[in-house]
This record gives sequence, C-alpha cells and structure tokens, in this order.
Amino acid sequence: MSTTKKYKLLFGVIATIITTAIFSCNKDFDRTLTDKDGTDTTQVRYGTRKVLYLIVDGARGQSVSTANIPNITALLPNSIYSWVALNEPEATQNASNWATMLTAAKKAKHLINDDNLTNNNLQNYPVIFKRIKESRPTTKIAAYTSSAVFQKLTTDADVNTLVANDEEVKAAVLNQLNTDTASVIVGHFTAVDKAGSANANGYDNSFPEYKAAIEKFDSGVGEIMAALKKRPNYVNEDWLVVIASSDGGAYTLPPNTDDLTIFSKPANNSFIIYYSSSYQKRIIVKPFTGNRYLGKTVKLIDTGIRAEISGADAAVYNIDDTTKMTIELKVKKNQDIFRWPSILGKRNEWSSGHPSVGG
Repeated sequence: MSTTKKYKLLFGVIATIITTAIFSCNKDFDRTLTDKDGTDTTQVRYGTRKVLYLIVDGARGQSVSTANIPNITALLPNSIYSWVALNEPEATQNASNWATMLTAAKKAKHLINDDNLTNNNLQNYPVIFKRIKESRPTTKIAAYTSSAVFQKLTTDADVNTLVANDEEVKAAVLNQLNTDTASVIVGHFTAVDKAGSANANGYDNSFPEYKAAIEKFDSGVGEIMAALKKRPNYVNEDWLVVIASSDGGAYTLPPNTDDLTIFSKPANNSFIIYYSSSYQKRIIVKPFTGNRYLGKTVKLIDTGIRAEISGADAAVYNIDDTTKMTIELKVKKNQDIFRWPSILGKRNEWSSGHPSVGG
C-alpha cells in the first residue's frame, strides 16, 4: 500500500470515529449514573522532589552487609538495593569513580584518570549539578567533602564546602537539613576507606578498625535520617535518599568463596541503596555466573594431549539422524592456548579448510 493510500485510510478511520461520536451524542444514554451529592475523601499529594546523596569511599559491599548497621538496615524495607554492586573495573583511582558517580558516564567518556583531573571531558559529560541547573536554575544544591579533589568536581553546586573530616561532613549535612531549603544535598565520606587502607588487604570486617568505621558511618546515617524526617515540611517533600560506596578495597577472599568473576574482586565490590518512603523492598543479587568446577581433569595443551576413542569403541559417538543421546562435558577455555578447538568431533580444529579425521 502506498504512503498516500495509508494516510487516506487513517484519516477515513478518524473521520468515522468522530462522526460516530457526534451522532451518538445526540441521543441520551440508556443507563446513567444517578445524581449524588458527596465529598471525595481521598487526597493526592505531590511532594517537592529532593535528593540526599551520601557517598562513602572504600565500603566493600559484602563487609557492609555483614556489619552491625541497624540504621541502614532500617531503610531496606523501602529500598532498592544491592550489596554486590560494582564500580568500573578499569577505574583504579578514586577520582575516576567519583566522576562516574556524579556524571553517570564511564571513564572512557569523562576521561578523568587521576586526581589532577587533567584533559577531562566534563564539558560533554558534566556533573549532574549542571544538568539540574540547566533544567531548573533556582534549584539549590549543597555538597560537602573532606577531599579537595572531590570538591573540584562539585563546583557547580551553590554550596561547595571543604571540611576537615567525616564528622564535619556529617555536621554540615545535618545543619543543611535543619536550617535550609536545598533540594540536592551531597555528603562525601572518606573514613571507611582510610580504615581499610591502614592494614594490608584490610577491607574486611575481620579487621576491627575497618568494621568500626563502617558502623560509625551507619550511626551517622541514623542521625542524618532522623534530621531529614524532622524537617517541618517533610510530609510535603518527596525525598530520594541514595547511599553508595565509590569502590571496595583490597582483601584476600577464602578460596571457596572466589568464583573467579568480577564479583569476587573485593576492590570492585561496592554497594548502593535507593530509599524512598514510597518504594517497596527489592534486592538485586549477583547474577548466576555458572557453577565453579572444583574437580580435577586433563589439561589439554596444543594437539599433543587429547582425548580419543580408538579401536572397537570408536563408532560409539557416530551420531546420525536417528541417534538419540545426551552428552555432558565441562570445558574451560584458556584464550592463550587455542582459538578454534574441536570440542567433540573428528577434526583437530575448526579453522577454515581444516580436514576431518577418520571420515
């Protein structure tokens, strides 16, 4: 059907609907609602949307989940959250992770690779504060940190304050919640990361200082959430609270817990929580990455070591159109050994033109 005919048909259908509606309106409905004088008791409230964003460095998700964190735990029934979140594997510097968390762009786009922030691409992938200001210029944004590098990333905030430590970050966030009207508040915490780096491979609750730092952060979250809910106009506000770690940290996992995937790299194991009073609980768990093979087998290298069936049993795997069988095998491929192996068949390999063996 030509484009012209399609449009003619479309307009014809629309005209038919309009005509039917006009003629139908000239006749009373057979069944109508009876007149009733009443008052609607429901009320729809659209709160003023606001965001509280708490960023904590070095808080490994698995350690946070098993620490004593009553205040964070209290948020979970109204949260979308994960203890197995990941930072970008290639982003080894805190500044790279901070930029990713504030721009929603990966390192390959924002190009922040070190604390100098040189040769970055923030003009094309700016911090979210700039986007907010472009959309709503009157939105007040406040950010607090004890890191001079992090502060450089938040220059588009109305309040951009460098303080001495986490205690002062917490105090500044509390003061903002108690006295001001900012719609976006960011608090950046570094003490957990410092506690983890104080010991080699120390980002685990088996190190008392690290566990204590996580639990102190949780206590601060409790104070902040209490202040948030005590705001005079809290019932008319719609708060999204985001709590997230920028990265994990060095720790040697027990062998039986290492699945040899990115999820078993403690340095990449972060966590994230999205809390809202209107949310229902949803936990995002680690995706299934396959069962780890724990047995022993033959290591096949090149064509010198191979598994073959010879003699009278050689025809057992001759599969024709009527053969019914189930074959199960597990293969771990090492990329540096071969590229086109023949896993089950009569060829040495599957490269183009390679001949079959044995017909």
